[in-house]
Amino acid sequence: MNGLHLVIIPRGSVNYCMKKVDPYKSHQRTKTTFGHIDSASITQVVQAFDVYPEPSVPRGWDIPLSVTSLFISARNIGLSPSISQATIRSDGPVGGVTRKLLSSGIMARRKPNAVTMKRAIKETKEQIHAYTGEFKKKFEDFLKEESDKVVGWLDWSMRRASDEHVQNFGSLIDNEFIPELSLLLDVKDSELNNLYKETSQRNVVAKLAKKESNSDFAEIVRRCFLVAVLLRGMYHDYVADTSQRQVAHHPLRKPFLPDLHTQPLLFDASMTEGYLSTIVLHDALCEKKLEYRLGRWVENIEKIRKANMRGNEKIDLRPTEDPNLALKRALRAAEDLRIHVIPRRLENFLPKVFGVVVGKGVELMLTPFIGTSATIFGEPVEAFAEDLSRKGLRKLYGHHGRLAKLAKSPPGRLSIYKRIFPI
Repeated sequence: MNGLHLVIIPRGSVNYCMKKVDPYKSHQRTKTTFGHIDSASITQVVQAFDVYPEPSVPRGWDIPLSVTSLFISARNIGLSPSISQATIRSDGPVGGVTRKLLSSGIMARRKPNAVTMKRAIKETKEQIHAYTGEFKKKFEDFLKEESDKVVGWLDWSMRRASDEHVQNFGSLIDNEFIPELSLLLDVKDSELNNLYKETSQRNVVAKLAKKESNSDFAEIVRRCFLVAVLLRGMYHDYVADTSQRQVAHHPLRKPFLPDLHTQPLLFDASMTEGYLSTIVLHDALCEKKLEYRLGRWVENIEKIRKANMRGNEKIDLRPTEDPNLALKRALRAAEDLRIHVIPRRLENFLPKVFGVVVGKGVELMLTPFIGTSATIFGEPVEAFAEDLSRKGLRKLYGHHGRLAKLAKSPPGRLSIYKRIFPI
């Protein structure tokens, strides 16, 4: 399959362990829009740019490529909400690139109301307390099955992003979820309260980043930090569901997310946008410093979005089944927008990290929170889409691409299951 593919998985039969939950009855609402992208995915772009050209990057380049494609095409993406009243104020690369994405309009400022946030926290806590044993097993299985990726991600996060996390969110763990961390890790609340206070101090976190702290303390911090990441994924999922928005999670959040047992919806995007996303990353990597790489990445995405404004298109990103034509259009768009491309065959000018395989697609699964196979495909969906279209919903994934259909689809969860141009 060529191009970018999205799949919506409805939140029909939602299952946490033994219990089926449908807390917000989202199928009764009609508001549909692409909503949130995980902040961890933005951080993954920073990580990839930071460690290149090291041959092994946890999670590889699939997330930076898909994030780039989404930002090129989508017009209504907001950052997944934090649990606290946090602001992106850190002075490092993650905070810097996040602010650039927000100020440029590539990513929207969006915050759910207090009732939604409170409900999402409550539902997350209830699930952990009801099925503590099952979640413990999920966590341990996750550590075994994803060991290399988890260790690589944790090492980089503690070394390069922990100080920024404290600046933005106040601590390495969430105060709201201390009782749940206690249950999952068999650590007393009093110890976790002390750990929360300790990891709220930047000097303590700096020592952890430099591996200057006691090894036992450092290990429990790492485990708490990782479980907190999983709990925030559950929280983000419930916020998206009750807000009737779609959400793109970082794959690291997956172990604690509820199972969605309904048929997915597939959407094809422009293959041209896939090639152009690769070129955008290549151009950014030509910069020597991380700050310049991130700045160039945002700048080029902004150029493409402005040049592809509806009614004033200056570049041609229309879908095509011909890889050669798609590549030609991508190269021409890059040239017109002065995005750096060495004028040779794709295999010759892309860095080795991107490989030489062309014509493959990113496949993303968008799984609606509510739905069944009977209502996803065929006439009921077409009627639903037409009804939403009449209400003037924005076409979110580019005005020429087939992903415009995503705007007419139910809220749900977006996940990557195949990479653009396999690395």
